[in-house]
Amino acid sequence: MSKGGITEDFTDKVSPEIKIIVESIASTMHIFALGVDIMCKNISKPLTKENGAILEVNSMPESYLNFFPTIGKEQTEALSYYVTELLKNNHTKRYVVIGQSTNDIPTLLRKKKYLSENENVGVYKDNKILINNCEFNSNIKTWKAVEALKVNATLDSIILQYRDLDEIKKHGLGFNKIDTLFVTKEIKTNKNEMKILKKYRRKGCIKLIKTI
Repeated sequence: MSKGGITEDFTDKVSPEIKIIVESIASTMHIFALGVDIMCKNISKPLTKENGAILEVNSMPESYLNFFPTIGKEQTEALSYYVTELLKNNHTKRYVVIGQSTNDIPTLLRKKKYLSENENVGVYKDNKILINNCEFNSNIKTWKAVEALKVNATLDSIILQYRDLDEIKKHGLGFNKIDTLFVTKEIKTNKNEMKILKKYRRKGCIKLIKTI
């Protein structure tokens, strides 16, 4: 396409035999999605010596070319399925901690079985980014730190730790939805602050609220 070519949708014309071959290749390679380049005379017929052959297999296809072809039907249903399946088993756990704690939060959450020993954990605390207890950045703005952790695909869990509710009011919770919000005993005893946090939960922004 970079040379000026165009794309045309042939989804409904591809022969069942070719579909089976391509699905078998994907299954054998253990790849969720792949691109198979085929040169043939008639895509609606099985591949034979006379009709054509597979040229190459791409493990990182430019799928948008198929979803939004220059000519033919846009495959928006396939796009929705594609994104849903890719993200289905790719949920990074999202934790928020409010309050000062002398405990190392990742260590504490491992003891409480919220984190496993082999998880990659990213933490934002006191304007610092830590990954598996190693400091990667300091003196970083909150929103930049949160975005940096969110785009890190290696992380199994992200923990955002704030000093108090005033810091939450200033910067936000950091996520649209939180798996578990942890509060210290000092925050727990403040009825006004807990009332605000429970309001977030009723709106569906927080799944669970726990005391640490």
